[in-house]
This record gives sequence, C-alpha cells and structure tokens, in this order.
Amino acid sequence: MNPSCAAATLRSLAIVFFSLNILLSNSCEKNRSRNWAPLNHHGPAIASPNSTDMLARAFQFNDGYKTLTSVHRVEAEIAQSQSPTKKYGFKGIIAIQRPDRFRLRVLGPMDVKFLDLVYLQGKVQIIHFSEQIQKQSKLLDIFEGIADDIKAIYRLDPHPTILKTKIEDGVAFQENRTPIFYVTERGDGNFERQMTLYAATLAIFQQEERKQNGDILNITYRDYKTLDNRHIPFLIQLTREGSVSYWLTIRVESVSIDQPIDDSLFFEK
Repeated sequence: MNPSCAAATLRSLAIVFFSLNILLSNSCEKNRSRNWAPLNHHGPAIASPNSTDMLARAFQFNDGYKTLTSVHRVEAEIAQSQSPTKKYGFKGIIAIQRPDRFRLRVLGPMDVKFLDLVYLQGKVQIIHFSEQIQKQSKLLDIFEGIADDIKAIYRLDPHPTILKTKIEDGVAFQENRTPIFYVTERGDGNFERQMTLYAATLAIFQQEERKQNGDILNITYRDYKTLDNRHIPFLIQLTREGSVSYWLTIRVESVSIDQPIDDSLFFEK
C-alpha cells in the first residue's frame, strides 16, 4: 500500500474510534442524571397469556427503544477438548439502531483494539480485525460468531419471517413462585426462538434460539432496570453449543436509550 494511503487509512480509523467514544460518552451522560430503577418481577401477571396485545406489550417493554448505546465488560470461556476451559476478558462498546443495524467495537487488555464491525441490513462488514485474534483459533471462533450473538441477544432480526407464534396456556411458576409465561416463535428454515417472560413485568428471563447450522444459543437476562417504561438487563449470559462451544458473561457498565445516532457511524470512513 502507498505510504500516504496507509497513513490516511489509519487517520480515518482513528477518527471513527474517537467518534464512537464521543457518541457513547455523550449519550450515556444524558441518561446519567436519570435514575435506572430496579425492576421487581414479583406480583400478579399484568396480562393474560392469551390476550392479543400481550406480545405487543412485551415487545414495547423489551425492544421498544429506537437506539441503544452501551459500554460493557465481557468474560468469555471457551471449551477445549483435552485441556481446561480458557477464560478471556474484553471491553465492548456498542451502538444499536433498530431494526437492523449496530456498530460494535471490542477492546482487549490496555484497550488494544481487537475488533470493529458494522452490521447493516443483514450484512456484516469488518472494519478492523487484529492479527492477534486471527492467530488464536479459539478466540477466532468467538469473534466470527459475535455478530450473530449480538443479533440474538438484542433480537435484531427483521428476518427470518416469523411464521408461527405460540403462547402456552396458563401461567407457570419458578421455584420462588414468580409467575412466568412461555412463548415460542418459528420462522424460515429451522429457525426457532423460545422465550420465558416474567408475567408481572413481561421482561424476558430466558431465550433459546436454534440456528440453521444446528447451533443452540441459550441466553439468560438478569439484574433488570427500567427507564421510560423500557426494561434493560444489566447482566446477560450467553451459551453457544454446537459447531463451537463457549460461554459469555456480559456486565453492562453504562447504557443509554433513544439518543440520536448519526447514520455515518454505520458506514466505513
């Protein structure tokens, strides 16, 4: 590459990273003075599992925001056939604009840039992928599937078409007597999503997805807080079993919803 072109590319990449940090810092600062209230899941069901508006209300509570920006810490555990499970730690910075786009930046120790990618309308564009990650096959397994994991966690999938939704009759209970609902969605191919919702808040407690390649994603959501009638989990745990096996624990450090995001963030500069 021509030295001047390489320098220009590096400058552009630095501007993108700087812009993303400024965006997240500003948007999170705007919500900082507004208290995220803990969400209490105990109590009677707020809707019948057979009511026509139950799913619409659940969507509004869980996914009704237009934008979300978040800084979080991620602990990854990777299964290895003949050796102990390996553990890694990362910092994640994400900007989401519903229904079909997000920008994700992953940092390693000392804030070394590991990954920068954009998901836009069903396509993933890698902006930066460090050689350090590409040389570690186990870490590569996680980072190659991370866009799919993010789509599942935040349900950013305008496709496949949901062909059938089933709500189980009646209300089940957890061991602590918290009432819950079960919801199953099926779509194109082998797509299937099963969700467990707290009946008192309609916040999603657990979610399982079966992917077309046979992999199974199991996601649990904990430590819910609420702002502007939106439910946001501050602890997310994901397990992928199948072609690869790993576990992710995501702890949200700061989050902002419905703050403007410049469209240019989702296009490489």
